[in-house]
Amino acid sequence: LAALLVASGGYALVLLVKYSRLFRHGVEESLADRVPEGIDRVIGWVLVFLPLLLFLSPPWWVIYWLVLLGGYGVRSERILAVVSLAVVALAPTAFHSISWLSALPQDPIFRAVSAIESRDVTHAIAQACERQAEEQGSEDALFLMARLLEARGRTNRALEVYDRILTKDPSNGRALVNRGNIHFDRGDGGRAVGDYKKATDKDRNLAIAWRNGSIAYAQQLDTETSTEWLRKAQALDRDAVEYWQQTAGPEHVVDAELSDGEVRSLVRRSHGEPLGGAVQAAMNPVTLAGAIGLILSLASFRRGGIVDASACEKCGRAFCTRCHAGARGSAYCTQCTHLYVKKDGVSPEVRTAKLREVERHVALNSIAVRLFNLALPGAGGLYAGRLLVGGLLLLAWSLAICALVLPPILLVDPERLGAFDQSITFGLQILALLAVYLVALVQSLRH
Repeated sequence: LAALLVASGGYALVLLVKYSRLFRHGVEESLADRVPEGIDRVIGWVLVFLPLLLFLSPPWWVIYWLVLLGGYGVRSERILAVVSLAVVALAPTAFHSISWLSALPQDPIFRAVSAIESRDVTHAIAQACERQAEEQGSEDALFLMARLLEARGRTNRALEVYDRILTKDPSNGRALVNRGNIHFDRGDGGRAVGDYKKATDKDRNLAIAWRNGSIAYAQQLDTETSTEWLRKAQALDRDAVEYWQQTAGPEHVVDAELSDGEVRSLVRRSHGEPLGGAVQAAMNPVTLAGAIGLILSLASFRRGGIVDASACEKCGRAFCTRCHAGARGSAYCTQCTHLYVKKDGVSPEVRTAKLREVERHVALNSIAVRLFNLALPGAGGLYAGRLLVGGLLLLAWSLAICALVLPPILLVDPERLGAFDQSITFGLQILALLAVYLVALVQSLRH
């Protein structure tokens, strides 16, 4: 995403260099009869660099130039300007979403659930989850805390937490089931059966309580009750009972777990609501300006530039309908139209001067392409109209630059960063930069 923003900024700079003179020409011609001579030229320059004169930050420059100058390009250039505006407008919301997701693996609740599933509960994870559970104080958070304590072998402490949950809500069937499981594993079948009975009394549809109870009764040699409880469990959820039989075995009880929805709710409480933050990020001024600019660009997509102006394909001179009667639909200025299209007879001096102007235009374009590729590889291709090659090169260069500049913690798992040899990544990034730079230089030489 950072690379897309850098590439969008690079394209805005290309538009500034390539088309600002067309905008200025249109402004000058529009104001020629309304303001004193010379003032129209000043106004044109001021309007082009207005964000800088107002001391606005670079994102505003990019949005302003994409909207102001994007319409002067050919169709493919206008499409690229619209895409760039969409990138800038969506960037804050996308950055928030990416940040939320990237930080999710470090969330205490998320780590706790993953650790329980993988049966790899470390002391740090258990402590972090305990702190989070104590802060939230909800039954689900305490339940997860008790599950971690069980996984760590601290069953006495887990029993205390289950008792705490049942003090808050005596009808919490899952807490009763898991407390009964601890008693069962300790060989206290009587207390285990008591908890399973309480769980089934509180929730007649709790299949796991009926299934675990059948095993507890079987251990007490009460075959009839064991069979009856197993049938009830199968009637409630046969697939789950078969799954428990396969994973835990017919003689082992299984622990109740939080549902996916309950886990997501806990994560949202500890990690923040993703949608709320995304909406807040979308309401910042840059996003709103980008969205408005995108709408304006789409509305004027077919019309072209904000003020009427075109560039002569031969000599590069700016012209418009005010200074060239046949400008609409024409690709040449008045002089080039007479010289190359109508082939009117002109003096050798005029022809020579025009040829020199054409040569100067070609030379300046070539210099601009090379300078752009030297300073911002790929931008030269965009300036020359090779949008696909130029865009890909600029994006590749932006990716390499962002990978080099951004902190390694964004590229490597923070827990492994200490043992990670950053010189390897640094070397690869330098190689990528050199490769893109060389390709851009080759493109410049071909041009």
